[in-house]
Amino acid sequence: LENIVVTAYRRIAASATNLKPLMDRLDKAQGEERRSLWRILGTRGGQEVQNKLKKAFGEKRDEGYLRDAMIGLASLQTPVDLALMLKVFEETKDDVLKITAAKGVVKRVSFPHGLSAAEWIGQWGIALKMTQKAQDQQKIFTSIADYTGSEVIEFLGEKEKDKDLKLYAQAALEQ
Repeated sequence: LENIVVTAYRRIAASATNLKPLMDRLDKAQGEERRSLWRILGTRGGQEVQNKLKKAFGEKRDEGYLRDAMIGLASLQTPVDLALMLKVFEETKDDVLKITAAKGVVKRVSFPHGLSAAEWIGQWGIALKMTQKAQDQQKIFTSIADYTGSEVIEFLGEKEKDKDLKLYAQAALEQ
């Protein structure tokens, strides 16, 4: 059902008017319905959804609401929200939020966005700062291996000096 709703919403502009029914319902929803609405809104994306997410994390909300909102944030496929994920990751004491933020960042840097090498390097740096799992680090380096250029090679050279990242950086350089 979520996929059908997302498909329908992708056929219309992501304006405040068009998203209002979902946004209004979100404020009243609980449990799985709220998580579903956040997934739909996050997958739909757009400036209105980004504003709603920034507002959610800017207010003092209960952990359950923020965990559900993180589902939406992690679903967004735009690079602008990595800073918000990093902020949540650094400021929260909730381990579930930290893990969800880190997974969202790994997912985000695994998809091409048309960013410059310098912007990508910043994104990869944030992602590596947030991840501790070898599996997530490997995904990040696999995406880095798809890029070339002296800046990327220099970035990988720096990561080779880190004993925990050395093998992944070497593999990306070889590729």
